[in-house]
Amino acid sequence: MRLTPEPEMKPDMNSLRRGAKILAVLTAASVMHAHAQKPADRPHGRERVPVVLAMADSSIPAPGYRILRRAGGGPEDLIVFGSNADRNTLSEAVRRLVLIRRATGDTATVGGEVRVSIDTNSAGPAAPFPWAERVLGDLRVADRREVPHVGRERVVRIFLPAQAAHPAHP
Repeated sequence: MRLTPEPEMKPDMNSLRRGAKILAVLTAASVMHAHAQKPADRPHGRERVPVVLAMADSSIPAPGYRILRRAGGGPEDLIVFGSNADRNTLSEAVRRLVLIRRATGDTATVGGEVRVSIDTNSAGPAAPFPWAERVLGDLRVADRREVPHVGRERVVRIFLPAQAAHPAHP
């Protein structure tokens, strides 16, 4: 005896594919949610790590910023901009610091300045962060504070997502 489904109960290929896609999305979402809840995924037990932005009165030649890593957990990393900074410059600097932190960790083991060069082979600048113009506006009117190794500059503090250090591959 052979059982066969009724003709109206046979699923077509489109509904099978749609069901498989829905199942894959739900599975991926539940795995990502469970993975995000692990404390080990938050380096240093923090979700956000501060960085200080400083604006010098003078202009800084291209690329328009300097990144100073501070060892010993503080003061925080520092990005120094010239008065000629725009939202693209701020966004590029923040992206660069996130990449550096991803490679070396949220806190520097050795302090120093990160040298940044312009990549002439790049496809062009990425879109600026939506909040970049507001942060620059805050920076331009901020009170001046003494910044070690930089001088008395306008400063604001922002918080970036924590990055787990990924060891470099030879």
